[in-house]
Amino acid sequence: HSLCFAALVGPQGRVISFEPNPHNVARFRLHLERNPQLAERITLMTSAVSNVDGEATFEFSSNVDDGTSSGSHLSDAMVPGEAWWYENFERTTVPTVRADTLLRGGRATVPTILKIDVEGAEQLVLEGAQELLATARPMLFIEVHNITQMFYVQKILFDAGYALDMLDAEHSSFSRCFLAARPVA
Repeated sequence: HSLCFAALVGPQGRVISFEPNPHNVARFRLHLERNPQLAERITLMTSAVSNVDGEATFEFSSNVDDGTSSGSHLSDAMVPGEAWWYENFERTTVPTVRADTLLRGGRATVPTILKIDVEGAEQLVLEGAQELLATARPMLFIEVHNITQMFYVQKILFDAGYALDMLDAEHSSFSRCFLAARPVA
């Protein structure tokens, strides 16, 4: 997704990607090496975006090729699957950062679009981006991974003055759906 966004933003655009899974980071870096022109537009941060600046326990899989690593998540997340799905996941501690802190500290430019796919930590990301939502008003594309999570995401975004649209409803499942959130004038 980051390479696609880098192509879309053009030579003057920037993409900031967050990936705390060390196995996904290694694969990501391979893709960047193979796409040097697009890589110039991408900043890779190996922290997790959350509602606190600090550290959190992160559960992850090393199985990049079969897609299992896509289920990696913060331990505090409301994951979509049953506990047994994650039995073979490893645990580590990763740095966490709030989106608001990144902007205030000048470590990130003000985004016009945010893509959020955080395996059940959507609420945490949005809680850590309250100033961003209030001031920059970016467009959001969110994969929501849990029906309870959907309740909290909807409340945060409605309170922040966003309208929601369901995307790709025919590919939604019991454990996830895709949203577009746009600021209301």
